[in-house]
Amino acid sequence: MWRRRRQTSGEELIGECEAFLSGRFAERLGAHKGSVPVWAWTNLLAHGSERTLHVTSAMNRSLRSRQKNEWLRARAYLAHELLALARADDSLTDIQASVLVPLELELASRAEVAQWDHHRWVRVVEDALDDRRRVPRRSS
Repeated sequence: MWRRRRQTSGEELIGECEAFLSGRFAERLGAHKGSVPVWAWTNLLAHGSERTLHVTSAMNRSLRSRQKNEWLRARAYLAHELLALARADDSLTDIQASVLVPLELELASRAEVAQWDHHRWVRVVEDALDDRRRVPRRSS
């Protein structure tokens, strides 16, 4: 019995790590726990691949027309903004590493973030992306 429980816990931990590192942590939390902390919505932006961000961004129109979850719509909007910035900046991974991963960690460490609505979260992420827009691009 103990061995089975430990294996299941280990498998669960591995699944959570994989979800986190691929940007699917919000979906995993929503599926397993029902609620998603505010900071976890940043996970896809911070760790998602360019392809995943494009798919997420494209979902914005269909989500809007069907009045789905406002957090999904907000994240789709921010995915679109991130991709636009990456096109101008030429480095999605650099933006993720220098802006979004630190923001994700900061949001996870601040207790008051749990009380935010999706509007406040969007403003904070937009501000971080705007700060990046103001930084001159590195020459190749």
